[in-house]
Amino acid sequence: YDSEELRGKKVGVFLGNGISESDEFYCCDPKKISGYVTTGCYRSLFANRISYTFDFKGPSLVIDTACSSGAVALYEAVRAIQSNECEAAIVGAANLCLRPATSLQYNKLNMLSDDGVCKSFDAAGNGYGRSEAIVALLIQKSDVARRKYASIVHIKCNTDGFKEQGASFPSAVMQKQLIKEAYDECKLNPLEVSYVEAHSFFYDFRCFIPISCNTKTIDQRSL
Repeated sequence: YDSEELRGKKVGVFLGNGISESDEFYCCDPKKISGYVTTGCYRSLFANRISYTFDFKGPSLVIDTACSSGAVALYEAVRAIQSNECEAAIVGAANLCLRPATSLQYNKLNMLSDDGVCKSFDAAGNGYGRSEAIVALLIQKSDVARRKYASIVHIKCNTDGFKEQGASFPSAVMQKQLIKEAYDECKLNPLEVSYVEAHSFFYDFRCFIPISCNTKTIDQRSL
């Protein structure tokens, strides 16, 4: 698409953002502070600046659910298209490492790997290495899409609720329930799935929860 083709149309913008380090980065030197820091760094305006620039008329919002922000932003975008709130949606997420203090805080929580290497799904996992990334997708209904790189068959999310282990500890019970409900609702046999992409936590015992939940769900369906 040429951006001019979408100008003025009901295009939604759904961005995932957990911790923003840009505001402090651009405000650390009083001599360099600009009034545009407010409109440029406030998380509430991250999505709306895109809508403003391209004159998009659909929903424009930022989702903050920590490390699942991008996935939940995609979930909300799909729902908006399904309910005809927008005809297309830009879904994006970004992570920039601008503030050394953030790494220090994570290190004091034993979240970061001593050698800066992620050892996903490995018993030797001892933390993760911070990195930067920017990802953006354009999604729309399949019958109007000019190119189809992938299809979203179904999407679903939930929350763990109360856990004795603490708010940040993942719930294997709720993850398993979510996976089972997703398969049931889209009438997909887990045995037909050939590729699974999982989110890896930074501690070894947490890394295996997503894999374990997928494996148990598939095993139960194969009995």
